[in-house]
Parts: sequence; C-alpha cells; structure tokens
Amino acid sequence: MPIKDILVHVDSTAKSDARLQIAVELAERNEAHLVGLHVKPSFVIPISPDGGDFYAQLLEDQERYNDQNAAAARGKFDAAMRKVNISQEWRAVSGDPSDMIRRHARYADLVVVGQDNPEADGQAADLPNGVLLSTGRPVLVVPNESNVKTFARNVMVAWDDGIQATRAIHDAMPILQAAENVTVVAINPAETGDHGSMPCVDICTHLARHGVTAHAYPITTNELATESVILKRAFEHGSDLLVMGAYGHSRMREFVFGGVTAHVLEHMQLPVLMSH
Repeated sequence: MPIKDILVHVDSTAKSDARLQIAVELAERNEAHLVGLHVKPSFVIPISPDGGDFYAQLLEDQERYNDQNAAAARGKFDAAMRKVNISQEWRAVSGDPSDMIRRHARYADLVVVGQDNPEADGQAADLPNGVLLSTGRPVLVVPNESNVKTFARNVMVAWDDGIQATRAIHDAMPILQAAENVTVVAINPAETGDHGSMPCVDICTHLARHGVTAHAYPITTNELATESVILKRAFEHGSDLLVMGAYGHSRMREFVFGGVTAHVLEHMQLPVLMSH
C-alpha cells in the first residue's frame, strides 16, 4: 500500500529535528500528506483548600511553559515546511502524550516518533512501545543520537519468517522499492523453519516481484544474542534504516526474559521501522 498519510510527533527539543527531517523527506518521496502533531501534556495539581493561590499560580506557570514549548515546536514545523512543497497540516492538542499520539496515529499510513526520551516536553516515557502495541500502524522510530546522514537508501531487513516481520516488510514496501540497496538478514535461520533450503531466498524472490532487488544474508552464530547481531550487522553494512517486526512474543515475556524489540529500541543508532 502506498504511503499517503504520515504523522510525525514534534516537540520543542533538538532531538525532534531529525525525526521531522526524515518525515519531510518521506512525504516528499511519496507525495504524502504530512501531519505535525504536538501534545501539550496535561498538568495535574493536588486539590487543597489552604493553597488555592499557590496552586493557581503553579497551574498558570505550567500552562505558560507548555504554550512556549508548543510555539517552539510549531516554529520548527513551519520552518521545515517553508523549504518544501508538500501537503501538510499542524495539530496542537492537549492531554496525555501517549494517548493523543495513539489516537491520531490510527489515521496515518506511517507514524514517526522519537526514541524513548522521558525528558522531552510533550513525550511520555515508553512512547514508541505504546504506539507500536496499540495502533496497528507501522512505526518509524528515530534515535535520539545518530550519525546517519542519509535515510532509507541502504536498508537492512531483519527476517525470521514470523507474522510481525512479514507485516513489517509489506508496510515498508514503498520505502524498500525506493532504496538503492536492500539486505535481508536472518539470524540462525535453521531455527526459524524458513521455507526452502536457502534461507532468505524466498522472501527476496517475493520482494523482487515487487521491484525490490534484495540480497539474502543468512548468519549462523552462537557468539552474540540475535538483537546484538542485528545491530552489529546494520552498523557494519552502513545501513541507514532497519526494518523489523516488533514483539513476536508478548511484551510481558520480553520484559521478564529480555527480547529483541526492547534491546533494539534501547540501543538503536539508526532509524528503525517496526510493525506489530
């Protein structure tokens, strides 16, 4: 399915700049409508009959602070829009950041958010997870710190023939079709039940029928965990986007025992497109 609606979460911090830049680039490539969303977090104060003036002033100060951040975020978005000619709109809403982003995300083909950053205004902790698990939309997570200068030209796909990986590949198809190089990596593929005697070849053949020239790269190793191998190979290949499924097991199981998704979201140094 083509990408025609992109939602990007914009806050007032410098870490928001990279995700806005990537979202704009994607909108240009796909002739898509871009929605910039800023969320002013709700501010809850305790009720006390003895401190009315104090709490009223506290609330006023917080609202003023939120308005300043919203204006700064809008300034970032408007500055980016002046450089391009794309269909776009700005939305500023108030409420719980995770809830608001999830609500608006359901009406987009792709959602662009930042890596977990609880210190950012307008971004709740654990934001990428919340969007991934509750919207049914592909989520592009942009790292807080990254040295990648290009985006989605040299793409790595993490393949395990599971439902989530299958969904991620098809959600990312327009991006893969525009990429210059696509590498499909399978870690210890003999354990995945991969169809055929040559791991990754079947999915590469399927991609070829969609106009994507992909290179199969099965890896057998006992030295590192799957998640570490994926990130290591992405770095070695100079990848500027990783495509993968998210939470093949329940999130509780991954929380207790560790898992690929949680590790990648914490240690990623390149943009990651995930589907659940």
